[in-house]
Amino acid sequence: MTAALVAALHGLKVTLFEASDQVGGTTSTSARTLWIPGSSQGARAGRCDSIDSARTYLDALMGTGDPRGLRAAYLSSAAEAIDHLEANSAIKFRSSGTHPDYLEFAGAATAGRAISPVEFDGRMLGGEFPRVRAPRQHFMVLGGMMVGKADISALLGRFQSASNFLHVAPLPTSCQSPGCSAPPFAERANSEVPRETEHQNQLNVQPIILTVEASPRKDVRHGSSSHADPPNRRRPLQ
Repeated sequence: MTAALVAALHGLKVTLFEASDQVGGTTSTSARTLWIPGSSQGARAGRCDSIDSARTYLDALMGTGDPRGLRAAYLSSAAEAIDHLEANSAIKFRSSGTHPDYLEFAGAATAGRAISPVEFDGRMLGGEFPRVRAPRQHFMVLGGMMVGKADISALLGRFQSASNFLHVAPLPTSCQSPGCSAPPFAERANSEVPRETEHQNQLNVQPIILTVEASPRKDVRHGSSSHADPPNRRRPLQ
């Protein structure tokens, strides 16, 4: 889906086929953490990291062989790809704070490499909101609110400090804006997916095919062709 988004942002006509009537596979039901060494998000949070130390960690974890160059490509471009998404779409990311690498090998880090997407107001999707796959129930609290890592400590200590209370107070439990008919996540999780197929859907739903046309789209509003949207205008996927 990231490939589809980037293609659309660059003015290409995209057709994305999903294996179900909702978008997203296991990523949409996960803890939404990305492992991005040397990210600008980690640097802004004051976390010290380097590509070289991440390379040392992966070499210790998997060996030094990289015949296809995929590991080197990932290390050299992952942070740049995240910055590109932030600069050209509504997707924003933040450092996940203390989030140690799983194994204590040479080059392992305790913080700085894990990042997470910033919360997105689902009400902006309007009638398209039901197409978003619901998160797992154990990631939700208060009857339908999905929480992120940064929310957990604030919720547990909501009355222990003013900052925690101010963090928790505006968290919505469901869509409340006029004209937004999307049901809470918890209601959808309980009603839309049959129990016997829920686990299978979460594991197996993947995009089937992505086709991209290289021809520019016609800008109907201005009557001209363009390969790129203005920075402040996002084009929805077709």
